[in-house]
Amino acid sequence: MSRVLIKAARVVVLGGAWFFAVASGLYAAGAGASQLIGPNTSSTLYGTYVEGERYEAVKLTYDTAAEHLFAGVQALFVFGCLVLSTGRRLALRRIGHLGLIVWAGLWLGNMIRFLFIEEVWITVVTTAVIAFLFACTVLRAVIGWTPRSA
Repeated sequence: MSRVLIKAARVVVLGGAWFFAVASGLYAAGAGASQLIGPNTSSTLYGTYVEGERYEAVKLTYDTAAEHLFAGVQALFVFGCLVLSTGRRLALRRIGHLGLIVWAGLWLGNMIRFLFIEEVWITVVTTAVIAFLFACTVLRAVIGWTPRSA
């Protein structure tokens, strides 16, 4: 592989991982803050009706005040992991990367679940995008895992 392709792939991986972490962290922060706007606000990452039954994303659906508070905690977790993953200390950087992988895995796991519930084109495309961003998150961790990468 040429150096140009490797550099381009690295930019795509790092950009995808950062985009996912920031965008999903902002989603969680917005869901947490929505309770301040209206007390009966409901936020869900993804939901669908199949044969009259409602299915929603697990741990990414917020209906009650406690769940909205949990969304705020999730946002702090994501942004905290982002900060840790950029640090100089190897152990803390690895913890940050692992936290971001768990977060991305939660999103991917929910989307795979929805593929089994309802296989429509938008779910397939969304799952593919989330899978790509999960892969970017894992590859970013691989890139930043060694002491030399600090």
